[in-house]
Amino acid sequence: DGKSLGDCPFAHYVRMVLHEKGLEYLLIPCVQETKPQWLVDFYEGKMPALQHRRECYTESSVICEYLDFFFPNPPLMKPK
Repeated sequence: DGKSLGDCPFAHYVRMVLHEKGLEYLLIPCVQETKPQWLVDFYEGKMPALQHRRECYTESSVICEYLDFFFPNPPLMKPK
């Protein structure tokens, strides 16, 4: 409906990582018709999406790796 959180497991995964790291974030629920034009134009409208430091990431695994790299505490990923 574009107003509630929805049931996407990938978006929930990203939200859990944000919560566990204690990071503040702005959540903007949307559906195909209400996606921001920049998301559609530059990222094929993929969701979930994270904007940070003028960059945008759209794959949940990439988003969580990014968060773990820039916000290492508490660590959520095993060192490689």
